[in-house]
Amino acid sequence: MENIFIFAFLSYIWGVLTKSFLLDFNIPLVVILLLILVSVVLKNKLGFIFTAFSLFALGFYMASSSNLKINIKNPVFLECKVISFPEKYYKNFLSDCKVLNSNNKNLINKEVKLISNKKLFFLSNVYILGKASIKHNKIFVKVVNLKEEKNKFLSPILSFRDYLIKNFKENSLNYISFSIGNALIFGDRSYIPQNIKKAFINTGLIHLLAISGLHIGLLIFILLFIFSFWDKRKSYLITILFLIFYPVITAFHIPVFRASLMGILYLYGKFKYLAINPMNILFFVAFISALIYPEVIFSVGFQLSFIAVFGLILSRKYIEIDIKNKFLKFFITSMLLSFFAVLWTTPLIIFYFHQFSPTSIFATTFEMFLLIPYLFLSVLNMFSLFLIKPLINIMDFIGLKFIELAKLFDSLKIMASNLDLNLIEVLTYYILLGFITINSKIKIIYKYILFFILFSFLFVMSKI
Repeated sequence: MENIFIFAFLSYIWGVLTKSFLLDFNIPLVVILLLILVSVVLKNKLGFIFTAFSLFALGFYMASSSNLKINIKNPVFLECKVISFPEKYYKNFLSDCKVLNSNNKNLINKEVKLISNKKLFFLSNVYILGKASIKHNKIFVKVVNLKEEKNKFLSPILSFRDYLIKNFKENSLNYISFSIGNALIFGDRSYIPQNIKKAFINTGLIHLLAISGLHIGLLIFILLFIFSFWDKRKSYLITILFLIFYPVITAFHIPVFRASLMGILYLYGKFKYLAINPMNILFFVAFISALIYPEVIFSVGFQLSFIAVFGLILSRKYIEIDIKNKFLKFFITSMLLSFFAVLWTTPLIIFYFHQFSPTSIFATTFEMFLLIPYLFLSVLNMFSLFLIKPLINIMDFIGLKFIELAKLFDSLKIMASNLDLNLIEVLTYYILLGFITINSKIKIIYKYILFFILFSFLFVMSKI
């Protein structure tokens, strides 16, 4: 089946959504295993139906209950595995943890959020005495006392990450340049001052501060350029090795992992001379992400990055242009990429955030002229362990200009606010957009007109 992972992802997601919003009971694991076994044995349409049912049942089994019903007894004693990197949480740090054992049996095998004054290492085992509470259908544990056993394999790798950050901080021009680099290179935006974050939010450029598919795509381009003196297969292999290591440097942030996995699969196909189906790769990565962590489908970041890549893949024939002048080609291609990314993501942005900044369409293109050399220098600095101060300072200078440009666009004060769309309107927009995009009978020039009309109509609907 050509689009097997599209089918697998959709079947699995229906199971997750059904458990989350419609039905709330448990399916025995043995039933799911039996369905999978039957689907493997059967062929043709019957095998297809059982495969769909088995994936639906697996999604239903993996999904969290819509209502968290746990009797919290304090104090709690926990033995758990840290499954995320720490994030800043007021004056403390927040880490996700999978409970292995506890004096409260209701907590065993549940995920809890640990609030601690100490940064916990990813995949370490921790033994905790704390106070538990439930907020927003999540379990929080305020740590009173803990003992940590660091993962023997990851500990030296994560120590190396800390070493790179330390070198970068010591050689940076100032705190601001360090904060922007910490976001663009190591995936940690917590050091960026609020006024700078606000400028990026107001201009619709906040996605540039989060390492995602755009950054990984640029890194792939940069690495292939750096190693272009070798034959293509060797440069593909080195870039794959870099992408395997890079998620560790960025604290295993899920968007980085997803984008890196897509990049690895794409480059592996090139390395092995395989026919590449970008849509299948996208749905495979989405399926694996949802399989590991079903709640990811409710993440706004996941939804925006998925729909952006999905839309760009569908729209790629409108973006690929044949112009001899490389500078002009880059500029127009960047504008078209920005336009189609905005075209596909705007309904979700309005739905969740009730605002939209049209400056993002052209501002992203101009910021790209600074982001590309910045990431190029960041790769060189990673290879030099952030020990060459002049090289870091040149990168820092570009980073500061990157911030100044965002502030310049913010000063234009072009922002549409108090917008509102319901789910039916969002789905209707995507159905119409998809129909226009894939319909081969409509000439491209008319498609651009229809895209503009549909996009304009979106704002009319959001103001009613």
